Amino acid sequence: MALGTTNAYTEVYTPNAKGVSIQIAGTYSGTVSFTASVDGSNFVPLLLYPANSGTAATTATTANIFHAALNGAKLVRATMTAYTSGSADVTFGITK
Repeated sequence: MALGTTNAYTEVYTPNAKGVSIQIAGTYSGTVSFTASVDGSNFVPLLLYPANSGTAATTATTANIFHAALNGAKLVRATMTAYTSGSADVTFGITK
């Protein structure tokens, strides 16, 4: 899913998933924020680890692959919370 405007988002249903991977590709200037929800409506920041660093973050400003363990989250969302230009292409992977 391409995120190319402020507040654009994509999400994945993750019941019983042990983990999630989020790949961000494309060229963009903006911030993608990661959140998760247990009840499907209240989202909180989700800490993910980038593939090229050991420093966890709840946001991304460049293309990368991010990983996180999930503990009961029903939904995981990637939202373009700040946007200037381009498009961030977001793909999810689930670990069962």
